[in-house]
Amino acid sequence: MNKEFIFFLKYNILDLKIIESIKHIFSKSTKYIKNIFNIKNYPKEYKDVLKEDFIIKRVSGVINNYATKDINLKIKLATKDYYIKSPEEIFNQFEDPEDFESLHRFIWIKYLLSENKIDNEKMKKIESLIYYWCGTSNNGNNSIKNNLIWEPYTISERIINILFFYIKMNKQMPDLVILEIDKMAIKLINSLEYYESSYGNHLINNFRAILYYGLVFDNSKVLCKFSALLDKYLEKFTLNGFTKDYSSHYQLLFYYWIYDLNIISKKYNNKELIKIFDKYILSLREKSKFFYNERSKHFSFFGDISPDMTPNYLLTLIDEEYEQTDGLSVANLYKGIN
Repeated sequence: MNKEFIFFLKYNILDLKIIESIKHIFSKSTKYIKNIFNIKNYPKEYKDVLKEDFIIKRVSGVINNYATKDINLKIKLATKDYYIKSPEEIFNQFEDPEDFESLHRFIWIKYLLSENKIDNEKMKKIESLIYYWCGTSNNGNNSIKNNLIWEPYTISERIINILFFYIKMNKQMPDLVILEIDKMAIKLINSLEYYESSYGNHLINNFRAILYYGLVFDNSKVLCKFSALLDKYLEKFTLNGFTKDYSSHYQLLFYYWIYDLNIISKKYNNKELIKIFDKYILSLREKSKFFYNERSKHFSFFGDISPDMTPNYLLTLIDEEYEQTDGLSVANLYKGIN
């Protein structure tokens, strides 16, 4: 008899947990069925989101080929550095799924833009990878269909980091990239990561990506609805500046998210979002520093560790004198954005 089944029987019969187990099985079965039939069981405060069309589908214009064949670019993933020699290698598989997801979150763009000097040749290569990825998605190639690529959190980061690239470089976005960003935003709005009985930072990042979209494309409908939702959930998710992740690394990462969106909101002069962030940003910063000894430059780890931005990188956000070995700095990232 299967060991897992034996333990299940012991749990139910010997510990008299039959009712709790039935509830658990019912809950898991319900979620499974809903996933099969794509039933969106949003709570009341989010249900109306599914009833509205926030993004008008655009008609594609002339799509030019911006992709460069020779990339030869070193990028930072979750667990290692990765050398991409050609655009096709952006769809390579990895032993660690966190590296695969990191690749398709495009967080590596932020690292490359955090160097002391912007290398124009590198920027051309980044745009080539963006364009190749979007072209593959537009063509419906099998390499784009991996479920991990389309997890809401990964979509959120991809939207944010691609848009940030064009903001930072002050470049016109190609039509193909705009079309794919539209599609990603629509998919994200229809797959928000909420929790009915607990809290999660992913929903905040979903809102952050959608608001990035609203700011860049001046979508007032998106900005109005999701600014209100962000404000409401920030109030639920934070307590006196601490987040309900109960993690020092996620505290620091979360502060970065709010700091980042605040900078972009100021660039686009969105007073409503700036007003919201004024209520939270200072206390989030203060509580992020709670885990950091500025004299010894030591950051104390508590709780979960994020596979995204490293603490050493994020510490440059709360301590201007903090230096990490690779010289990357949040201060460099936002130079020229105003």
